[in-house]
Amino acid sequence: MCPACGSKLADALQVQKPVPTKNNTRVQLQTAYELNAKLTFDIAGIDCVTTLTTGERVCIAGSRHHANLLLTRLWVRALMPQRHGGLASKHVVCIDAGNCSDVYQCVNFARQYGMDVRPVLRSIILSRVFTIYQLAGVIVRRLPQLIQQFNTKMVVISDLLKMFVEDPTVKSQEARYLLREIMKAINRLPKDILVIVSLYNPPSKYDELVHTTFRKHIRLSEFVIPEMDLQLVPAR
Repeated sequence: MCPACGSKLADALQVQKPVPTKNNTRVQLQTAYELNAKLTFDIAGIDCVTTLTTGERVCIAGSRHHANLLLTRLWVRALMPQRHGGLASKHVVCIDAGNCSDVYQCVNFARQYGMDVRPVLRSIILSRVFTIYQLAGVIVRRLPQLIQQFNTKMVVISDLLKMFVEDPTVKSQEARYLLREIMKAINRLPKDILVIVSLYNPPSKYDELVHTTFRKHIRLSEFVIPEMDLQLVPAR
């Protein structure tokens, strides 16, 4: 369910609310194997250089088309078992700041991996926002609640800066203030959550406010990857 506009990822999407308990304190137990879980891209050209782990804050930069393909692939892979390079996450929370999400591509990846499409779509919680104020409100106030409610291991914020750059009514001073608040909120998220933020070309004057928050940066321009490798999964 989208916190900002109330839309659903798919007509079939029905998310059961967690059963209330008398004690609101949640104690999460993890095995050593779970703590070391790694999320792979299933793309040899990237996996040979880097993988992702829960607890990391990662910034992916590149063309909108290619970065979006990569993020959509990670949506699906995060739901997969750890033995297959996934995180075994019950849900994935995605905040679409650039109105660029491609549900059909998500379905395509799920089918290629032999997954049941409906449960996959039910497991992806997609929030579309349409102003920088909605974006800040979702990340600062609603995101911590969503993480706890849906017990997710991965949060994705796609095309973070699009509205800041493309909306002519946005004042630079106000934009910088909101971005700082957003970055503070991301830093406060649980340390066992993988957070991925994407920035699409071209670079903007706000990039430096974002880059300093992330220890890991993946620049797609540094990889020579055929688009077919981004769209198709390797044969097993």
